[in-house]
Amino acid sequence: MTLANPARLPLATLVILLLNFAAAFFTLGNSDALLKWGFTPGPMAAMGVGERFITAFTSMFIHLDPVHLLGNMLFLAAAGPPIERVAGPIRFAGVYLLGGLAGIGLHALMSKFVMVAAAGEPIAGASAAIAALVGYALLRFYRVRVPMLPKLYVPLYAIILVWVLLQILGGIWVVRQFGGAVGFWAHLGGFVMGLALAFLFGAGRVMYDEAWTEHLSEAEARGEAAKGAAAKGRLTTSPKDAETLVDLFESADAIGNDDEAIVALTDLAGADPAHRNGFAIRRLAERHALGRIPVARRLRLGSELASSLPDISEFLFQSILEDPPSDDTPKALVSLIELLHASDVRAAKHFANKLDSEHSLAPETETARQRWPDIFG
Repeated sequence: MTLANPARLPLATLVILLLNFAAAFFTLGNSDALLKWGFTPGPMAAMGVGERFITAFTSMFIHLDPVHLLGNMLFLAAAGPPIERVAGPIRFAGVYLLGGLAGIGLHALMSKFVMVAAAGEPIAGASAAIAALVGYALLRFYRVRVPMLPKLYVPLYAIILVWVLLQILGGIWVVRQFGGAVGFWAHLGGFVMGLALAFLFGAGRVMYDEAWTEHLSEAEARGEAAKGAAAKGRLTTSPKDAETLVDLFESADAIGNDDEAIVALTDLAGADPAHRNGFAIRRLAERHALGRIPVARRLRLGSELASSLPDISEFLFQSILEDPPSDDTPKALVSLIELLHASDVRAAKHFANKLDSEHSLAPETETARQRWPDIFG
């Protein structure tokens, strides 16, 4: 699976890239910039809360060595566009910024309680924000290849491995050149935030659905039996997925497996009776198989669908009249009168006469007479 879509310009990705390179132009290799714009978790008497927050933000855009900068920007340039395309520019920017801030927050927390010796050392770089994108991408694109060059697609996990390697090299460079420490806790905080936001935005579910669609297309090419087998596999994890139940019905119907087709329709009627304009109930009615649905369930569904799908509601109530007479029969007749008295008076009177003649002693009959005297008159 690939994600190449040049139709939409990845504006958020481009803006973030430009901000990072612009900051690098003014600060790259400048240790004074680290002190001024980097985030220092330890107490600084001359820095207020507002200024501390500003440096938490600015620290995400400055780098002190080219290896660190290029490593982060490589991943951002390669994986940013597909992530932005599916998440949207607002969510993409949110993952980047919130991931960066979460990483800085965790680094500050660990500096206070664990890495006390590093509390006075400033931290800078986009690594925590990039790690958030890594977390998001791993959940959303675990099957995807991304375009690197024309006709060259690379698995996303390979890009992530390169990014990790460059982070290690960048960390060694920083330690040797500047004597600072690499914010591994910041990376972890950003990564976890990215994963959390991916779960919040339903990224994994979307990817799962896309993978299923691709798998179904491959199965359809092999025939209806393969399509049905694929649908059954999906239903083991998503037993109420309406479209998959439709796929299973279509497969069973195509190969003449009527029993399996009816079971699929019955399951669909239970999972989502209104799906595709009442698809399951219509098909069951065509097969005179609505009796597969319990009477109490048919009465309830008929009432629920009366306003949105009145014809489906009528199918359900009529099917109860086809069953052997029971205490539910007058209930179905009353429901039909209620459904049709305004739109089809003739049909409503027909059911009223049937109710009056065949179930005159039922309590529902007297209630119906009082409610619609013109229909019974």
